[in-house]
Formats: sequence, C-alpha cells, structure tokens
Amino acid sequence: MDYLLKIRNIISDLEKCGYSEEAQDIKCIRDSASVGSELLMSVTHKLLQMVNQSNEIDNLIGVDVNELKDFCWSIGLMVR
Repeated sequence: MDYLLKIRNIISDLEKCGYSEEAQDIKCIRDSASVGSELLMSVTHKLLQMVNQSNEIDNLIGVDVNELKDFCWSIGLMVR
C-alpha cells in the first residue's frame, strides 16, 4: 500500500468537504514525523480518533482510515 498517497487523498477529501482544521492537524502530524513508521502510526491514530468522534467524518473517510489501520496491523504496528 502506498500509505503516503492514501494520507494525501484523505487530507484532500477532508479539505474538499470543509474540514480544513482537521486536514491541517493531519498535515502537521505528518510533517513532524521523523520516520515512516512514526508517520503512519501517529496519523492513523489521529484519524481513528476523528472517525470515532464524528459520524460525518466516518462516512467521508472511515473506509480509508480502516484500510490504513489494517495496513499498520499487517506490518506489526498496533494502532488503536
């Protein structure tokens, strides 16, 4: 999986639907990570929080976020 592309697409979807603050949060987390695994875990964790807190965001990006979570788990990164 190209997780960087998946994250870019999620950010784009959030921005298109008026969730610019949430998109900016994800960009900040992404840009502050020092290694790929940190980026993947921290972004996925934040996205899971967003999806769990908002049905609208869940409907918008929930499937993609679950794919990221499943990818994390498949490579041994336990994200909740």
